[in-house]
Formats: sequence, C-alpha cells, structure tokens
Amino acid sequence: MKGVRKKPKNKNNLIFAFLLIVIIVTLSVPMYKGIEKKFRLEEEISSLAEQSAQAAHYNNELKDRIRYSDEDEYVEKIAREKLNMVMPDEILFIDSSNQ
Repeated sequence: MKGVRKKPKNKNNLIFAFLLIVIIVTLSVPMYKGIEKKFRLEEEISSLAEQSAQAAHYNNELKDRIRYSDEDEYVEKIAREKLNMVMPDEILFIDSSNQ
C-alpha cells in the first residue's frame, strides 16, 4: 500500500507544479508587456522633450530675428543686398570683369 500512496503524492506534486508554472506565466506576460510599454513611453517622452528643446531654441532664434529686423541697419542691409539700393550720397560701381 505504500507504493499506491506515493503515486498520488507525486501526481499531486506534478499537478501543483504545473498549476504554479501556469500561474507564473499568466502573471508574467502582462507584467512583461507593461514593462515593455513603459520603456517605449519613456523613449517617446525623451524624444518629445528633445523636440521641445529644439523648438524652444528655434523659437528664440526667430524672436532674435524679429528684434533685429526692426533695427535700421537690418533694413539698410536688406535694401542693399536684395534690392540693390544705395544711399542718396553714394555712387554705385559695378565691376564688369567678374561677369
């Protein structure tokens, strides 16, 4: 009778171990997916923070350009470079050897 008792005990241990493995796997999969999602979200947050810093830097550059565009020397520079304008007391010389 001792041999008969050992089989159910081993069988019960096997069933218990199988159920324990199933429970561990069942709990581990969602936890792994949660960790993976957290990692992706952290990467996205990092990327968005970098984009935000770049946008802030670009915004500051644009503000500086706007301030500079209100100055007389900027208006004069654009008039000279883009519109080929000169001051009334200036004489414009064109070097034809470079053409």
